[in-house]
Amino acid sequence: MNFFRPLLILVILSWMSLAQAQPWMEALRGPNPNFFEAQRAFDDYWKDKEIERGRGYKPFRRWEWYWQNRVNANGTFPPADITRVEWEKYLKGHEDGGVGFRSPTGDWMPLGPSAASGGYHGLGRINCIAFHPTNNNIIYVGAAGGGIWKTPDGGASWSCLLDDHIVLGVSGIVVHPTNPNTIYIATGDGDGWHNNSTGVLKSTNGGASWKCTTRTGG
Repeated sequence: MNFFRPLLILVILSWMSLAQAQPWMEALRGPNPNFFEAQRAFDDYWKDKEIERGRGYKPFRRWEWYWQNRVNANGTFPPADITRVEWEKYLKGHEDGGVGFRSPTGDWMPLGPSAASGGYHGLGRINCIAFHPTNNNIIYVGAAGGGIWKTPDGGASWSCLLDDHIVLGVSGIVVHPTNPNTIYIATGDGDGWHNNSTGVLKSTNGGASWKCTTRTGG
């Protein structure tokens, strides 16, 4: 089943957050409503009405703007895991992960800024922190748009564990309490749509590599 079919109605309902039902949604009682059907039903309902605050007009337009260039040509929604599936296809054709396209002489260092005038000590945003169950020096942090990072020495040095994944938002980390090489991360930024999720990833080698725990979509 296409993951986005029920999600279409669910997302609209959750964004509306209205006490009363949206009358225009009565036109979407079919089994497989798509983007164009939702758009047409909404426009038909509002065409002769004055736009009122708190009636769901603006939330729908935001949803419409987000999806209008992402749906299929016939208005159906793509499978939830389409980005990951295409990325895996790419990797199969580039066994080195694309390393051959990178400059062998590149030498980069951060130039800053490393602080903001608003009082923040850095410009990044940390979503979550997790700890090794027996080694206090090993700490994991998940960034809103920078992946998952690990320190083996109590914060003196850090390495990124998610550079080659298709999404770099991490909103949750769980380290197995008795087998710390097993780590789960919730992808995506939990604070909005800045970085979309590809589900929960699992590592069985301390973060050296990751696999998706489920496959969703059509």
